[in-house]
Amino acid sequence: MKQVAVFLDRDGTIIEDTHYPNDPEKVVLVPNAVEGLKLMREKGYLLFVISNQSGVARGIIKDSDFKTVHERVCHLLAEANVQIEGFAYCFHHPDDHCFCRKPKTDLVPRSFKGYPLALKESFTVGDKLSDLELADNIGCRGCLVLSGKGRETETELKNSIKKSQYAIFSDLLSMAKSLPFLVLFLTLILPKILTAAEVLRVASDARTVAISHDITRKWQVNDRVCVLQNEQELDCGIVVKSKDNFSIVKLKIGSSQIARGDRVVSDTRVQKPAALIHPETLQTSNLGDNNSPFHLLSVGGSLGPGFLYPSLHFQRLVEPEISVGIMPSYLNIKSSNKTLSSISVLLTGNYYPKEFFKELFIQLALGLAFMSTSTGTVEQQQASFQSLLTAGYRVSTKFGIVLGFAAGIQYLQDPKFSGLNLNGVGLKPVIVLDAGVHF
Repeated sequence: MKQVAVFLDRDGTIIEDTHYPNDPEKVVLVPNAVEGLKLMREKGYLLFVISNQSGVARGIIKDSDFKTVHERVCHLLAEANVQIEGFAYCFHHPDDHCFCRKPKTDLVPRSFKGYPLALKESFTVGDKLSDLELADNIGCRGCLVLSGKGRETETELKNSIKKSQYAIFSDLLSMAKSLPFLVLFLTLILPKILTAAEVLRVASDARTVAISHDITRKWQVNDRVCVLQNEQELDCGIVVKSKDNFSIVKLKIGSSQIARGDRVVSDTRVQKPAALIHPETLQTSNLGDNNSPFHLLSVGGSLGPGFLYPSLHFQRLVEPEISVGIMPSYLNIKSSNKTLSSISVLLTGNYYPKEFFKELFIQLALGLAFMSTSTGTVEQQQASFQSLLTAGYRVSTKFGIVLGFAAGIQYLQDPKFSGLNLNGVGLKPVIVLDAGVHF
């Protein structure tokens, strides 16, 4: 069952805005904030706090001061029996142009951590224009409270054509009292449902999984995520590849319990302010560099009657089970005073039923061979069509080394060189051996 949520600003909405708060002794709850939050909870709403805290990047708020202020806020709310499901903060400077500073949307999935929410039926509330614009960006209803800088924001809105899009309340309590009407309105007008990210596929070693994107954002390389089952954390890891429809995650341990459909959430140990992480720290990991054009390089060759055909194979993953690649190869055959040399370039399509370069695979390669023969001082050159169809077995070790072999059929069009018996030409059985490494 999907639930509705309230995404709350902190300073000026829940606590008094003291302009870059860095003293826990000055943390004071806004009048009627506790009563409003309690009423929201009584009506079944999940509460999440999302807040811009650029004072950290500006050097106005020390890490230790931010933590103590946050802990003070949590203490006051807990003391009043107000349950907050999650906190998320953006510490960037506005000039950093990050994706989490409101009204950008990245703080939203960080705060709800994968809860199955009816996002279109939820809403944001705060005292600043960025809180209202956030609602526009994630597709929910924006509400303005007149505490904090709310009255200044109301003045800004007077001449705005968007004013009618937002509901304005004196404080959180008056807003909470109006919730039944808002829920009815949003249910009728905005019915689209949000679904959380989940596991799509699990590799045979249980350490590599494909996950869906969160509907509010696309996972990026170096994002840290955790896999949950029945709300219990099974394993955490890092996004190493990000595609249009899915991302690939390398997990720390690899649990055999992980299954398709398990929820995937942001790693809260990274996102929680209790372990404050600066923006530059989040970008230091060099795992899974997404700038590489290929995901696997293998060195091998085709072995057949009378010939050895060494090759390189570069592959790029396009789906969890499918890769495309390019395979340059070289062939040299000598017979008495006659020599044939061939350089070929094949385009490959590779299907891995077990995904991620594990176990069984089927490969189809098509391309051209550029052949040259010499008999004494006479030399001939010609291009010919080449194809390779193989089925085989490939495994990846825990160190990232890939080993495999395949059996199949290779066809090399007969270029009809006079007087030379070309053992590799025509339809021939082959064995393909290769060893490689993941990029």
